[in-house]
Amino acid sequence: MTTLSETLKKNNRNGYSTNRIAQLATARGYKLSQPTVSRYLSGNHPEKPDVEVLKAFSTVLGVSVDILEKAAGVAPTYERFELPAYADKLDQSERKAVVEIVRLMAENKTVESESFHPERSDVALAADEENVGHVRRREYFDALGEESQEVGEV
Repeated sequence: MTTLSETLKKNNRNGYSTNRIAQLATARGYKLSQPTVSRYLSGNHPEKPDVEVLKAFSTVLGVSVDILEKAAGVAPTYERFELPAYADKLDQSERKAVVEIVRLMAENKTVESESFHPERSDVALAADEENVGHVRRREYFDALGEESQEVGEV
């Protein structure tokens, strides 16, 4: 038994059979045979598991590929992330907010955590950064006894 096989078994919360895991992986576009699933679950897998096999297990079992890579003792792999084309419509301050959210999420992402927990991060604060500025300006104008001239201010 290996750490990877134990992790795979622990995360097979639906109790899928080796056949079912292979079927679900294939249905999602991965090449994962029943004998391969059986080898990985029993601990008879390669010392350096194939990343595509780990991605297939990740997809089927709903566990982060980072966790599987850590259990396998391999360095995490990250695919390049690009925003969709409609993000081009964002203005400069909105783009800064998105970048800040991504930065905070990436900083909070650790191999030790089994899933992302927004309640343990400052993501909500980053998303609300622009509103904080509005609140400060509103407080400033309130202190002066004047009304804010910002769009959307009540």
